[in-house]
Amino acid sequence: MRKVVNVLCFLALASCAPSKNSSGGVTTTEPSKTNGIETCLALGKKNTNLADTSSVVPTLTTLDPNYGQYIVKYKEAKGLTPSGQPLREYHVSTMKLTSISGDLYSLQIKGTIKEKSKILAQVAAESDVDYVEPDYPIEPIPQTPAAIMPDDPYFSKQWFHSTLNSLAAWSVDEGSDEIIAAVVDTGVDYTHPDLAENMWINKDEIPNNGKDDDGNGYIDDVYGWNFTANNNDPRSSSKAPHGSHVAGLIGARGNNHVGVVGVAPKVKLMALKFMDDSGAGITSNAVRAIDYAIQKKVFLINNSWGSNRFSRTLSDAISRAAKAGILFFAAAGNGDKGVGYNIDATPWYPASYTQWNVFSVAATTIGDRLTDFSNFSKNKVDVAAPGYAIYSTVSGVSYQMMSGTSMATPIVAGLAVLVKATNPDLDPTQILNIIRESSDKLPTLQDKVRSGGRVDSYNAVMLARASKNCALQ
Repeated sequence: MRKVVNVLCFLALASCAPSKNSSGGVTTTEPSKTNGIETCLALGKKNTNLADTSSVVPTLTTLDPNYGQYIVKYKEAKGLTPSGQPLREYHVSTMKLTSISGDLYSLQIKGTIKEKSKILAQVAAESDVDYVEPDYPIEPIPQTPAAIMPDDPYFSKQWFHSTLNSLAAWSVDEGSDEIIAAVVDTGVDYTHPDLAENMWINKDEIPNNGKDDDGNGYIDDVYGWNFTANNNDPRSSSKAPHGSHVAGLIGARGNNHVGVVGVAPKVKLMALKFMDDSGAGITSNAVRAIDYAIQKKVFLINNSWGSNRFSRTLSDAISRAAKAGILFFAAAGNGDKGVGYNIDATPWYPASYTQWNVFSVAATTIGDRLTDFSNFSKNKVDVAAPGYAIYSTVSGVSYQMMSGTSMATPIVAGLAVLVKATNPDLDPTQILNIIRESSDKLPTLQDKVRSGGRVDSYNAVMLARASKNCALQ
């Protein structure tokens, strides 16, 4: 085994707020209860230390030999491939070793349970190995049954905009083409007429010249990367349109006379595909996608997927994003057999990770109640957002209605874009504080989410605008 190691050797003054009529629409204004002092207190001080402050989880003492692929973390990089470089594979006996990122390597093992157990024990015993864990499978949070799609098209189908007070929020700010939101999912259809204008484009890469122009190890990565096929086409397919639906909720282009509109009509969407057309993905590919987003200095990463298994590798990647000041929005999960559960008692990852930048989202109905399927937590889930019968873009020139915390999460991610655009001086932790504090506090959400509320776009952007009067240092 020593030969293997040697070869390898890894976040004022709002003068008025909208009131709603019985149908939920914005009608008149009333004096805000927020004064300047309360605004600054809600905002919080700037966080000068964005490093991960989460608790350290003990290294696993047992290794499950029932997997075919594992992640090996060395105590220091062995000088092979820097983070973000293409895969390099090493074949030793029945094993295939693949560079993931820095000091992380993927290890494939074939053989009987006894043979795999022996190999795993040998790897874990090496003095320069930090830990070994299974490369856990990851799935998108599945959509739950929704109402039949109505015949009337486009914006009128997006009931959640009325709940969020989106029209009032857009009168303050519509987002910014300078803010990048990474969608780590099944891919994004960058040719969709409602998404194309808002797609992130790698300006340092010359398209289709077969060269790695920006030197990041990915050839012709114009819109992002496909980590399942290891190529430059991160487009979602009609078989797995989940990622395109998520992207449209963050930022389908507004005022373009086409289809729907996202919460942030102006934004740049980075497509990072780590789940294939069957909806399956693995931890190591999620980590590669996160590291790519970090390298490209995105503002936020949307994660509408999850697993009930803790992964130290994934947790470390989230910590790297935290250190870079990147917001990490995570779906709370859709429970078990359509019934949501408390993730304080039964963790769901990545929503249950404790890094400061992890912002978890539950799903609500049109009646402002937690959906039956939505997971919840007084400590680990930050806010709720509409997540039932949500209409958005899917692959091709198409639109579809889906339900799930997968839909609620990008709605909040889009809101974060609006807050940042309204006041670019806010630091990441202040943005998260604003989203929590500006949420509409509802009896139905008390003890279900940390804020006790469902997000309100107008309240959030007004609090962000009022915060410009605060001493931010």
